Amino acid sequence: MALLCDMRIRADWRLSPLAERKMVDSSLTIAHNAFFDACNILSRNMAKAGEGVSWRVELGEDRKNIGDFACYLHCISGVEAR
Repeated sequence: MALLCDMRIRADWRLSPLAERKMVDSSLTIAHNAFFDACNILSRNMAKAGEGVSWRVELGEDRKNIGDFACYLHCISGVEAR
């Protein structure tokens, strides 16, 4: 769910006028943080299970890169759902 909320808010933010962007900023930050937390939890559990976590290492800590990753996942999920 964090992925969907994050990407919807990100898309709406991009298309909004500056005044509205400021109002949405806190919601976007909350959604991004939830997605980042989910990525970290997933990678920790994968590591505990002996699975590879190179994807998480490659993402690094840059918020924009992790947000882009969420967008890619959202896009792939949408195409696969056809």
